[in-house]
Amino acid sequence: MFDYETRKEELNENYTVRELRQMCVHSYGISGVSKLRKSEIIDKILEYEAREAGITEIDFGGTSKLTSERPKEFSTTIYVSCGASSGRFPGLVGRKVSEVSNFLEEALNIDLNSVPFVNGEEASMDYVLKQGDTVEFVKQAGRKG
Repeated sequence: MFDYETRKEELNENYTVRELRQMCVHSYGISGVSKLRKSEIIDKILEYEAREAGITEIDFGGTSKLTSERPKEFSTTIYVSCGASSGRFPGLVGRKVSEVSNFLEEALNIDLNSVPFVNGEEASMDYVLKQGDTVEFVKQAGRKG
């Protein structure tokens, strides 16, 4: 049985951010974690481990109320990074990665040849952002300019 809370506590107490990043890249093949906070890296690891264990739902021991009504409008922020530049930007949910790249090109110094990663996985420029997504633009190694 996958005990989410126990595993989360174990990762938080027993590993440094550097060790968690190495675990993501070398053990699990999870990329795009270089700018994430410790809690976000732990979440990525837990998602991976739950998926590998065949778990599609996790019981957090709490309750929630589901309704059929969806809010007509909501605002959220999307974390976007490129190299040393990053930030949380409102109004990006529902936008394509290409629109974000064009909009933030100067602010984050996004290279035209950068490869987008959404939630740590390579994505197309046509990917439409959802609430909770993170976007990282990575310039391929060995390229000048």
